[in-house]
Amino acid sequence: MALITTVALAASLAVGWNILSLARADAHHMAELAEALRTNQILMREIHHRVKNNLQTVMALVRLQGLRPETVQKLNDRIQAMSAVHEQMYGFDQFSSVNARQLVPSLARTLVGLNDRPIDLAFELDDIEIDAEKATPFALLLNELLTNSIKYAFADRSQGQIRVRLLRQPNDVVLFEFADDGIGYDPTATKAGMGSRLIKAFVTELSGTFTIERMNGTLFRAQLALTR
Repeated sequence: MALITTVALAASLAVGWNILSLARADAHHMAELAEALRTNQILMREIHHRVKNNLQTVMALVRLQGLRPETVQKLNDRIQAMSAVHEQMYGFDQFSSVNARQLVPSLARTLVGLNDRPIDLAFELDDIEIDAEKATPFALLLNELLTNSIKYAFADRSQGQIRVRLLRQPNDVVLFEFADDGIGYDPTATKAGMGSRLIKAFVTELSGTFTIERMNGTLFRAQLALTR
């Protein structure tokens, strides 16, 4: 009986020692993973900082080229759109996606502010995580729509209203609507413009389709693949 008890005790001690060894190894592994994650976050922030500096340098070089103020403004707005994506993603350690409720209002208000126009903005945004690879073309698409509205839709008045909607649909599709209460869409005036060609290119890059209607202003409606 004593022998059995001794054997059982030895076995229990052996099992306990193995469990303790595994726990220590697991804790060491978790510590290594945590350190690797911290290092990766530091590197990503450094990359983000350098990208922002590079974008600012590009903008400074553009200003030195003696281009028309209108051309400089367009380039500046597009660079601001790309910078906003970096700010939202890497400023908050969101490396795989960016939240629509953070990106869209921030970008829209920044671009409207740069153009110094009293535009009222309204948003209806589902809680959508935009894939990192889709965030930049989407931001540039939004920039082109904002630029067109500010330049053309409200050309005959100082104020205006813009509404942006981003709603989740079945099958990983997102409904994107951009509406203004300006003079209304004129297909003959916008068909060959650079802005219109860029809008089409960005929608294609986002695996989407779009329509533009004249409805108490202009309504742009697109079905986009933003989450995959």
